[in-house]
Amino acid sequence: MFLKKISYQERALGPAGSQTWQIDDLELGQINLIVGKNSSGKSRLVNLIGNLSQLVSGKLLPRYNSGSWVVEFERMKGEAKELQLYELEVKDQLIVREQFRVGKTQIMSRARDGSGFVLNRKNTEKVKYKVPEDQLMAVVRRDEIQHPYFDQLFKWGSSLCVYRFGSDFGRNNVTAYENPYVTTDRFSMSNFSDNPAHVFKKTLERFGDEYRQLILSDLSAVGYNCSDIVLTVIPTGIVIGLPPTQLAVKEVELNCFTTQGEMSQGMFRVLALAIQINANILWAQSLMLGRSLKPGDCPMIVIDDIGEGLDFTRSKVN
Repeated sequence: MFLKKISYQERALGPAGSQTWQIDDLELGQINLIVGKNSSGKSRLVNLIGNLSQLVSGKLLPRYNSGSWVVEFERMKGEAKELQLYELEVKDQLIVREQFRVGKTQIMSRARDGSGFVLNRKNTEKVKYKVPEDQLMAVVRRDEIQHPYFDQLFKWGSSLCVYRFGSDFGRNNVTAYENPYVTTDRFSMSNFSDNPAHVFKKTLERFGDEYRQLILSDLSAVGYNCSDIVLTVIPTGIVIGLPPTQLAVKEVELNCFTTQGEMSQGMFRVLALAIQINANILWAQSLMLGRSLKPGDCPMIVIDDIGEGLDFTRSKVN
């Protein structure tokens, strides 16, 4: 499923007294570009989406003062669209309200003390529960057999990828050489958002040259004409265990490869993003059993400060 609409409100005490920051009914499509001045809230929007994904996937407890989300998801069930509404309010690091609705049916509701109910699988009985005040009912009661409604919410949160384009984007991270003939059918990019070298290795092992050519095409589209991308062993002297490897590209106009440490920051950021996005698409497509991708099949990808630090004198957008 994919995130279709989001509202958020946060209150905090500052020098001028109580202050409120909010977003009202921000509607999202398949591809969205958020543009605004510095300090207008762009990165804050990225953070609140990322925090919500961490909360509903159980990776993060509500360790901040306050905030309330109202989010609407759309899920494809065959050719039909199913709307899901999730509401969460946190105050003083405790959950004071949590609700989940699928269509017109109230699936879950919990109060400030952690008490509430979850509708059973057949939608015939409200099963009462009480969970810790600092934990989500959607996480604690997630059960594929008894309460499968929370599973899609969990999958959305656990697969969401946040890329900080303005950071070093994993330029200082490497991977380890492994047997290239050992492949896997599943791989989660969300755990390696700051390690494109490892994402490249695992995805290349699974999809081969198709993946490499997709990346090269994207690099060419923004002015980086390269003929190859490889992983090279980093010379470190005596190595115990698997040797570390790094990304390297062969530019058409150069006679040698350029390693990730030698690239300009702008070039590496473009390479890293092409590696991550194409990997997300290929791994998602591989799970579709021959059918085309539908909205929500791919993990949600959120990119902060896209374009920051690019070599605009040599890069172009067609």
